[in-house]
Amino acid sequence: MIKPLPFIVKPAEPKEPFATVGDDRVGTLQIPLYGWITGEEAAIIGEIDPENRQYTENCAAAVDLATAAGISPVEAQMALVRIVASMFGIGQPLSEEDQDLKIRHWQITTPLIHLNKRLAADQNVRRVTAMVRRLEGCSEWTDADSRELPTTLQRAIADVAWLEEMAMNPPADPKEQLAQLEADLGKLQPEPLPLPGPTGESSIGSSETSTLPTPTPAGNDSGSSPPATSSRRSRGATAAAARLSTPQS
Repeated sequence: MIKPLPFIVKPAEPKEPFATVGDDRVGTLQIPLYGWITGEEAAIIGEIDPENRQYTENCAAAVDLATAAGISPVEAQMALVRIVASMFGIGQPLSEEDQDLKIRHWQITTPLIHLNKRLAADQNVRRVTAMVRRLEGCSEWTDADSRELPTTLQRAIADVAWLEEMAMNPPADPKEQLAQLEADLGKLQPEPLPLPGPTGESSIGSSETSTLPTPTPAGNDSGSSPPATSSRRSRGATAAAARLSTPQS
C-alpha cells in the first residue's frame, strides 16, 4: 500500500478491503483491494512485448495480406484488427468479406491470431504476479511461480486485477472501443515500412461472491464459441487488440 500523503481530498476507500479467491480444492487467498492499480503493477502487467513484436508483425502481416488480396495496407490492417478482435469477443461478428480474408489467407491471419493469444495469456500471468505480490511475504513472486498455480486460481486472481483496473477506468461501449481502434490506425507511423500497414469466481469481502469474466482470449479456432461480450472482458481484450494498431513506446 502507498505511504500516507497530505491529500487535500483523500482517495476513496474500496468498498471491500480484500477479495477472497479460490476454493477448498486449490486453497483460498485474501488479496488486498486498493481501488486502483499501482504504477509498479501497471509496469509489471504492461511489459510483455519489449521488442514491439506485436506491432511490427501486424504491419508485416498487413503488407502481406494487402499484396495477396489486392487491397491497400491500411485496409488490410483494419481487417486484421477486426479479425483479431473477434477472437477476443469484441465488436460485431465478422462480415462475410473479413471472414473470407481470414479463411482464404489463413497462412497470414492464423499466426497473427496465435501471437496475440500468446501475448494476452502472458499478460494474464503478469496480472496474477502483480496481485500475488500484494500478499505478505510474496514480494519476490515471479511469473514462473504464477504459472505453477492451478488454472482456476490463476483466473480468479487475474480477475481481481481486472476489478482494480475497472475501478480506475469505467468500461466503454464495445462498439465505441472498436471504432476507436480503427481511428487509431490513422496515427500509425509509416517507418520502417513504406505504408503502415474471463470466468473466474472471486468472493469480494467476506460474504458476497461475484463472477467475473475470464480475461484470457477464447477464439473460434479453439473449437469453442467466445463468451458473451462483457464490459470488463471487452476493455481488456480491446487493449490487447489496440496494440495491433498503435506503436509501443
